[in-house]
Amino acid sequence: MSIRMPIAEVYRTSSVDDALAFLAEHPGARPLAGGTDLLVELRTRWGGPLVGKPGGAQGADGGGGADLSPASLLDISGLPELRDIRADGRKLVIGACARVAEVASSPQVAAAAPTLAQAAGSVGSVQIRNRATLGGNIMNASPAADSLPALAVHEAVCVLRSQRGGERRLRLGELVTGPYCTCARPDELLVAVELEGGSGWRQSYMRLGRRQAMTIARLIVAVLMRFEGSTVADVRISAGAAFPSPRRIEPAERALLGAPFSRAAAREAGEAAAEEMVRVCGIRWSTRYKQPVLAALVERAVRQCAAKEGLDEWPE
Repeated sequence: MSIRMPIAEVYRTSSVDDALAFLAEHPGARPLAGGTDLLVELRTRWGGPLVGKPGGAQGADGGGGADLSPASLLDISGLPELRDIRADGRKLVIGACARVAEVASSPQVAAAAPTLAQAAGSVGSVQIRNRATLGGNIMNASPAADSLPALAVHEAVCVLRSQRGGERRLRLGELVTGPYCTCARPDELLVAVELEGGSGWRQSYMRLGRRQAMTIARLIVAVLMRFEGSTVADVRISAGAAFPSPRRIEPAERALLGAPFSRAAAREAGEAAAEEMVRVCGIRWSTRYKQPVLAALVERAVRQCAAKEGLDEWPE
């Protein structure tokens, strides 16, 4: 059975300036890069059960409300300037249309942000990674998006442009305001993501799913730690599929920061992360499962970082 999709037009842009001009003239047009989220969403709207998303999302691959009005698509997939991955001083700059597979295999990403490389390598299947884009993973704004916790611990800054407003730079947690929602304006386009380099950090990324591939994550944990001797000099902890929007888990970080590392402190950090999830999200049907599992994953990820520093045994 063939299924039609509510697409009014597809405009293939020739440059970023041309794309911004089209968005200025067609506010609400949907940028299309990989399409791994957007095309599935449009097909679901038109040919199957109406699965709505809160309004306000706009991005390279997804978002939007649950109406059946035809969509205008802006094809930005052919813009090489949006696929660049480069080091810029101490920053790592990744174009919004960089394929997830390119992020996973990039030597620059592996050197500066191995957690992001690992996160990108865990997305979907080989076929999906070869089509999906980092910008789409961000702008679709799924709470379970594989890249968001890794981006959060690297203090990612999202660069948006519009013809009328020029350039706007937002931290990831400012851009993504809730599940499938961003504060991007209808005429704005995500063009790049900037990350702090990870030199000197010990890093850990853990993803829990029902199987190894082609599954939505049940929980994700990303941790960066910097040590001075046995003391935790700095720490950043984030979790996916646990909060409505990407964030660092400050109570868990406080349990470790400025004190000598210990397994007891790692356990306390895990418990603090789980308690913060309950405080923010309340008690839900999944809490009974997620609360102890998040505590265990954070503890394990912290211990992995310490083990890389020679302060703990690798957790089994």
